[in-house]
Amino acid sequence: MHRKKQGTLSILSVNDVKVVTLQSLYIQANAVMSSLMSIAPQKAVIAETGEDVDVDEVRLNTILAVKAGEIIPIDGVVIDGDCEVDEKTLTGESFPVAKQKDSTVWAGTINLNGKFLVFIGTREDIK
Repeated sequence: MHRKKQGTLSILSVNDVKVVTLQSLYIQANAVMSSLMSIAPQKAVIAETGEDVDVDEVRLNTILAVKAGEIIPIDGVVIDGDCEVDEKTLTGESFPVAKQKDSTVWAGTINLNGKFLVFIGTREDIK
């Protein structure tokens, strides 16, 4: 660090300020990611059986059911149903986003209305 002492004041160089700024941004990014992770539900509903399972147990190529008012547990692709989703926690968008078949939905966002089935995997894997 390049600090020059002048009495009791320390003067920081431009490089010091860049480091402090980057550290602040890193801390803010970690806080945001932690808060987003705390929003995502810990349970998901398997569409075929109606069984509640831990999200950690959900495997690729699984279909989940999401009802109105529920938080979407895992990123996926809508394969049946229509709804509007509140995505402001991720995008800042203040208006609901319409979702229908082939739309991507994101974990931690809220299904405002309707019921839909979400495929956990890629569009290419949908049969």
